[in-house]
Amino acid sequence: MEETGDGQLRQAFEQLKQRLFAEGLFDEIHKKPLPSWPQHIGIISSATGAALQDILQVLKRRYPLASVTIYPVSVQGFQACGEIISALQLATQRADNDILILARGGGSLEDLQAFNDEGVARAIVTCPIPIITGIGHETDTTIADFVADRRAPTPSAAAEIASPDQGLLLQAFEAFKARLQHAMSLQQRHRGQQLKTLQQRMRHPGQQILWQSQRLDELTIRLQQAIKTRYWSHYSQHLKQLSLRLQQSTLYQLSAKSARLAQASNTLQALNPEHTLTRGYAIVRNTQSPPTILHKLAHIQPGENIEITLSDGKLRCLVNHVIEH
Repeated sequence: MEETGDGQLRQAFEQLKQRLFAEGLFDEIHKKPLPSWPQHIGIISSATGAALQDILQVLKRRYPLASVTIYPVSVQGFQACGEIISALQLATQRADNDILILARGGGSLEDLQAFNDEGVARAIVTCPIPIITGIGHETDTTIADFVADRRAPTPSAAAEIASPDQGLLLQAFEAFKARLQHAMSLQQRHRGQQLKTLQQRMRHPGQQILWQSQRLDELTIRLQQAIKTRYWSHYSQHLKQLSLRLQQSTLYQLSAKSARLAQASNTLQALNPEHTLTRGYAIVRNTQSPPTILHKLAHIQPGENIEITLSDGKLRCLVNHVIEH
């Protein structure tokens, strides 16, 4: 005897469930986190089913800011598995969905057979987009529910999980707005008190100028009186002393510089090449232009003209012989 109908489908369901569980496809490590604020929600469901309308109503009520893309598929029948897999692949290629909802209404185990298909299960696992399943009623459980990133008991519940509540968002926004306004009010009062304190401490610029002008006139008069009476004789004597010290310093510097100048002149005179000519030396040059001083015999050839400078004049000579030591 073999089971038929729901019994046979239940047996195939349990066998596939155990096999995929052994492979680790149900493990939490494969579950992708759901986005907190999805901007684009994709729905894979029947275009004519009540589940789609329930999902759209929940999204419109809770989170109308999100855009929605519908991927119409068959949710039962022999072609349903291929259409669901193709819809998952298309959503992956579009890469504009932040989250996907895979849903259908309730039905018998045979009606839900497309969501117990191994190909559909593996397509859900490999899809890079987080997937929420809302298949059937709360008591219905499919293989797709086990491999999905989150299971919802109904399509409406799947829409609620996928979308944040705009009412809670508005409440949080209003609370933040109230805190911000309160903080701004405190800052405004604090800055106002600081401004009043500064205004009390600071005088008007015109009063400041008038006061400073009067103070300047008083100081000018006092300075003139002090110069005439108390300090004039003292500074006059001090000026004479400084003048005397400056003259003495200038004479001393001039004497020292004159001595150094005489010493430098004597040194320069002693180093003058023409001064050595008075001691019997001579300077020998060739007659080229410009003339070059000759230091060695190698620079002179017989038959060349040379010029010899003595202390009292010059000699033009012709070289006949070169005698080396």
